[in-house]
Amino acid sequence: MQTPFQRADEPSMARVKIKGVRAAFDAGEQPYEHVDLDAATRLGGAMVLVGFAFALVSLSLSPPSGPLGYAGVAGFFAFALGLGTRLLRMRRAQPNALLAGV
Repeated sequence: MQTPFQRADEPSMARVKIKGVRAAFDAGEQPYEHVDLDAATRLGGAMVLVGFAFALVSLSLSPPSGPLGYAGVAGFFAFALGLGTRLLRMRRAQPNALLAGV
């Protein structure tokens, strides 16, 4: 739709803005080129270990119940401790390794 003040060959302002926003969010061919994966991996490991410590402290406030009980908590603790230490010790970062805890 054309406004009375707009020429037919000019794109609308909204169309120009949308094109600019799409260009800003375009990751390009190498989406991880500008990301420091080593630092992200170490920070991810630290975050998992902090979550582990929080769960350990909160375990004394609310003991587990339900079908899994303490076995489920022990399984979670083993997984979180293993994942956190693995992420902290990784020599070469891989983007898919950061998705292991999700």
